[in-house]
Amino acid sequence: MSASNGTSPPQRRRRRSAPQAELLPEPTRKPQKRPRVFLRNAQDVRRFLGRLANEVYMGELRCKRLNSITAACNIILRSLEVGDLTERVKKLEEQSNAKS
Repeated sequence: MSASNGTSPPQRRRRRSAPQAELLPEPTRKPQKRPRVFLRNAQDVRRFLGRLANEVYMGELRCKRLNSITAACNIILRSLEVGDLTERVKKLEEQSNAKS
């Protein structure tokens, strides 16, 4: 109690903590075998990531696994870009050599 006005000091409000993300239970059955995925161009990668995002949304795939797959897809996309640029440079060099 406060001596000056006879009331107790106001209590501080506790901050609400953010709700904890629900963890998916560990799979109890053997995971089903997934078909192979062939990522030959950027559009294939985009479709694949979209399908995986849907699986996360439906609770069929964990976010942690999606993050790992996304990192691998970024590397694949970069290598596809480098391969495309290499092919374009070769064609341009051949054209310039043919004109000379």
